[in-house]
Amino acid sequence: MKKEEFLSLSKAFRERMQVEIETLPEDEWGSDWMSTDAIATCHTEGCSASEMHLRVSVAEPLDGVYKVLCGMCSRAIHDVDPMFEDDEDFRLPTRYPDGNSWVVET
Repeated sequence: MKKEEFLSLSKAFRERMQVEIETLPEDEWGSDWMSTDAIATCHTEGCSASEMHLRVSVAEPLDGVYKVLCGMCSRAIHDVDPMFEDDEDFRLPTRYPDGNSWVVET
């Protein structure tokens, strides 16, 4: 998938989900939840998966902040690179605009 195609589909998905949340019962939300393939890298010191590049499927977030946890140390991963055909430098946003993580860092 190309970057612009992903961004367009992502925006449309979030808009559709917002309508579903406002109009449908909860058990009918997101029957076809969007996701994308990415490479995630944990950088937690001492983690047995640290610096390993792992292929993951990342669910599309409604708030625009992608959430990935390391399967070994359970810490948030903020190094998430989608696998686009045309843009190797684009990173999925894993922090809020103010720089805060979506989890409390300990």
